[in-house]
Amino acid sequence: MFQVYLQAAQQAGHPKSDDFAGPSPHGAGAYDFTINKGRRVSASSAFLRQALHRPNLRVVTQAQALCLNWDANGRVQGVDVLHHGKKVALRAEREVLLCGGAVNSPQLLMLSGIGPAEALKAQGLQVRADLPGVGQGLQDHLLVRVEHRALGGVTLDRLRRVDLAAWALFKAMVWGTGPATSFPLEVGGLYKSSPDLAQPDLQSHFLPALSSAALRLPYFSKVLPQDRGAGFFANVFQLRPESTGSIELASPDPLAHPRIRPGYLSATQDLVVLREGVKRLREVFAQPAFNAWRGVELAPGPKVQSDADIEAWIHATADTVYHPTSSCRMGGNTDPMAVLDNQCRVRGVAGLRVVDASSLPRVTSGNTAAPVYMLAERIADVLRGRLSL
Repeated sequence: MFQVYLQAAQQAGHPKSDDFAGPSPHGAGAYDFTINKGRRVSASSAFLRQALHRPNLRVVTQAQALCLNWDANGRVQGVDVLHHGKKVALRAEREVLLCGGAVNSPQLLMLSGIGPAEALKAQGLQVRADLPGVGQGLQDHLLVRVEHRALGGVTLDRLRRVDLAAWALFKAMVWGTGPATSFPLEVGGLYKSSPDLAQPDLQSHFLPALSSAALRLPYFSKVLPQDRGAGFFANVFQLRPESTGSIELASPDPLAHPRIRPGYLSATQDLVVLREGVKRLREVFAQPAFNAWRGVELAPGPKVQSDADIEAWIHATADTVYHPTSSCRMGGNTDPMAVLDNQCRVRGVAGLRVVDASSLPRVTSGNTAAPVYMLAERIADVLRGRLSL
């Protein structure tokens, strides 16, 4: 099915791409993954676990950060955490590196008095640094899925059977082989919403199975019955959205969740680009390569054809790609909303950096994990005095 998709994409006029991160990313091709011997490689396994033996590293789990703490000179000197029900003060000899992500980093800054002054005062918090950009500029990728019934039985839907799923998991854990050792979105494409564009502005992944997006345990038997049959879908999302949202404090209580206001589709052009992305996927699935496999379109469905209908369907069904960024963004000295300088130091606050996806000036044109690793390695070089690449 992966080869069928690649063939159909070329029939639809998209070139073949051998490297989505290369000089000519436009087209359809296979993705690279951080998988080793059938298991996903995470930041924890690739970086943290390799350093656990070091005497200058201690990993504390089951701990909730409460707020930053300050010395008498107004310098950040550590962080207070709740650990097994007790408040513990952790101290830094040199600097505090905050890596809470696009949601929790701005939350902790604001709980510590760093952020928009009026909003902090409204929560009864002392203002340590008036930085209006904290929590602002939030960006994320938003996707929709074009889904078809499959005529053949070669899709991954067979793994919904408990016995086959258990066997796939057993093979993966014991021998490192089988379908559970690879990511099912192996191929896809970088497409253009308009032929006039110099670079692609859409990303897509193809999966030879029906979407599990509706799965909500423990009610899966009602929402996603085992006899759904076979199908396939492709997702699509806009690479460079203009819409922005915010992270705001709902309460001065550090255990309370912040308000996440993603602001999806608040920019009109984002809806237009995503609508054209749906058309690109429909064009791919309509090609002769899919004739032997293509059943009825399940989503958006045959009745959704006009631009207005597609846009209404997007508003009703769009889903996050889980790429939130830019809520504590880096920027130049003339940017009043920049929270960080180009070395991730918090402006006007000594002893503190933010090093995570929230630091990115805007959401990246693709997945966010590798760029965040790159950012972290760069700041590690800066801290160690390795200023040149």
